[in-house]
Amino acid sequence: IVYFPADNDLAPYVPMVKGRLRFGSQFNPNVRVVMLSDRNGADDTEVVTIAGGQVTPTEAVFARWGTRELDTADVDVLAWFLRYARESFPAEREIVSIIGHGIALVPEVAWAEIEVRRADVAALASKQTIPPLPKGVEDTPGDVTDRGFLSTVGLGRALAQATDNGAKPFDLLFLDQCFQGNLDTLYELRGAADNFIASPNYAWLAAPYDQYLPLLAPAASAEQIGINIITRYERNLNDHHPNAIFGVRRADLDSIATATSNLGSALHQAVRGGDHAPIANAVVAAQYVDTTQCGRQNLTLGPPDELIGLGSLATNLRREFPAGDRYGVRVAAQNVLDALNSVYKRSRTGVPYIAPGEFWNYDDSITVLAPLPRNSPRGVAWRTSIYTETVPLAATWTPSPTLAISVTASFAYVRDGSWDEFLAEWHTTPLAPTVGQWCHYIPPALVAPAEAEPLALRATQTTSATAQLLWTPSTQEEANAYHILAKGPFDIAWVTREIISPGQTTAQLVGLEPNAAYQFQVVAQDAAGAVLAQSNALTLTLGGGRIYLPLVER
Repeated sequence: IVYFPADNDLAPYVPMVKGRLRFGSQFNPNVRVVMLSDRNGADDTEVVTIAGGQVTPTEAVFARWGTRELDTADVDVLAWFLRYARESFPAEREIVSIIGHGIALVPEVAWAEIEVRRADVAALASKQTIPPLPKGVEDTPGDVTDRGFLSTVGLGRALAQATDNGAKPFDLLFLDQCFQGNLDTLYELRGAADNFIASPNYAWLAAPYDQYLPLLAPAASAEQIGINIITRYERNLNDHHPNAIFGVRRADLDSIATATSNLGSALHQAVRGGDHAPIANAVVAAQYVDTTQCGRQNLTLGPPDELIGLGSLATNLRREFPAGDRYGVRVAAQNVLDALNSVYKRSRTGVPYIAPGEFWNYDDSITVLAPLPRNSPRGVAWRTSIYTETVPLAATWTPSPTLAISVTASFAYVRDGSWDEFLAEWHTTPLAPTVGQWCHYIPPALVAPAEAEPLALRATQTTSATAQLLWTPSTQEEANAYHILAKGPFDIAWVTREIISPGQTTAQLVGLEPNAAYQFQVVAQDAAGAVLAQSNALTLTLGGGRIYLPLVER
């Protein structure tokens, strides 16, 4: 069961993912795929079934909703599709993959007036920053056409509806998204499946589903299938795609949550006792994932990122607190590490091709909300400022402080655990409730061999907001498509702008930002996603004249 809400900048990937599912299905007669996808056009939400190398369209969307365009960030749409798939096509084993944008700890937020929100969207999306908006902008995990976004709590509600509140869990839930390997997120979804796969940091959009499907053997356990998917995912990347991905059983997730809550209680007591220095030392030396890319517009891992690796933090706390400490921190940290031993993880560190000046060293698994410096302002530690059971909670919206917003739901782990109590005690002054910047970025996988065929790329400006690209054709017979990569003024790094047929060597790009600089590159890939040919990277500055500066990457 595949859910791909791509009514955003991931729309070009829908045909590719569907094609890979079709290709892989011909090698496994035991598998039937039911896929819902949505793109960024009109009337393009569809459900198809895939089996035996054939894609069969259905009328499921129109039959249920009376329209062909759905808000795929809507709780009811996701819940309906999951129920439809499992009820219409009963199977002995049910594996769900949710593809696309994800970001940990997205709050459930209500705005006072929709018209005010639209005005703010138009203003903030204009020129100055990456738009940090939770509605209607492609830098947020949602449905751009319908202006919807799916919160962490909403995702949990949808999966609860589809599984009768956990009474009928799926065998495996694969969150093929960034940042979902977070304890609060997984705890919110804990009843939805017996096994989970998630990435705590960036999840590269490799999407080798043609390789996953043959691994779905009826005799294999869901846990083993998850391990096989993780292994295959890693094989499709190299050291220029540093990442972490893990699998965890539902029962083990409960144990990790309990151990972490107990650690939170011990840390709470340590802070009250004045022993905050060893905690600060442990936090500084721990590993972080990137939650501030839209604010700082860089890809550095470290404070003030708000998500921290639970294992690295527990390891450092065990080192900082002596045996027999009066708060029990060392024992609690060891219990967390013991609980994490059940997590199957794979990781790689290295220099990401999207940020050559950075080194990503994250090799941990599950993340938790980080205790940032105790005097952090609310705009920096904003997730902590709303990490409370108290709802509804009136809050300030950082991009537009005069706009009235309300956090309407708390996270399940906040209600059940003690990590929130530790964080509330940790900060020297209470943090005023604030909803800050969030955005997404799922990097395209670009595994290019040294001997990739060179392509020559040229670009010209045709209007103030359009550009024409022209490149030499690839001679590789296996070339399946050209991927046009772009990096615009509001992009964090490279994104896939279009995916076009191998017979085409020109593309017209529309909707560009006037008086702004764009970088472009074209790569030819085969059906499996391997790069066969790669052009020079080129910078085109839109303005009064047609200026372009070819920059050759070596």
